[in-house]
Amino acid sequence: MVTFANYQDAPGTAPDAPGFGEAFLDAQGIDAIHIAGVANDWYQYADMPRALAAVRAAASGRRLFTYGSSMGGYAALRFAGTLGAAGAIAISPQYSLDRRVVPSERRWRPEAARLRFLPWPDPDPPGAVIFYDPCGPDGAHAALWAADRAATLVPLPHAGHPAGMFLLQAGLLGPAVLDILAGRFDCPALLRAARARRRQSGHYLAMLAAAQPPWRRRLAMRLMRAAMEAAPLMTLYPSRLAGMLYRAGADAEAEHWHRHALSLAPDDPALMFRLSL
Repeated sequence: MVTFANYQDAPGTAPDAPGFGEAFLDAQGIDAIHIAGVANDWYQYADMPRALAAVRAAASGRRLFTYGSSMGGYAALRFAGTLGAAGAIAISPQYSLDRRVVPSERRWRPEAARLRFLPWPDPDPPGAVIFYDPCGPDGAHAALWAADRAATLVPLPHAGHPAGMFLLQAGLLGPAVLDILAGRFDCPALLRAARARRRQSGHYLAMLAAAQPPWRRRLAMRLMRAAMEAAPLMTLYPSRLAGMLYRAGADAEAEHWHRHALSLAPDDPALMFRLSL
């Protein structure tokens, strides 16, 4: 497996930092080469061809798959053909940050403003499996990928970005990866399992809460509380509930949940900032 790191809040990954999916792949006895960028540049580096050639040489004679999420999912798809991969696994991959290409894309604006996507050759791209949330902007990216290569699209409504957290919480991510590698992936079966297990996932409940219109504020809060019960150690859910409560005028309860989130991650600057507001 050749993996590509995803977007990092603090880019500049240390050389000994774990690669994407490294612990899982190591536990399964799957050899892997892990690639990470020095910044959130979507792998738009002039020396990428040399890096990919080195990877291909190192994996010569081996059956190879690429794997990544979000920014790493972009690379897993874009470079799979160059690496001679037998297949690619991508979670919530972007196709481009350019709004002329993907009009619905409004995320990562600083990166979109400074990056110019290089015209990488994409020879004979292999089949790919793409997991994504069709309720947000990732749906447009998935459709563009599917238009220029054979792809199995796996739509996971309200799985969020990236959809891997939902799959992980539902106990589906590892088995799906192994099934793809073994050539036995059953997309309809996974979709049935995802639907049956979705309320076990705090991430699904939180994304569903965030999708509620303003006049369904109480439902949104109930869903966010359910997300906290499903995943009590996640800081995102109490922080988002606090924001909802603050907008509803319940300042004291909002402060309580902001402080609760901060107690779970005392050094998180984002949580400190939200509390300060």
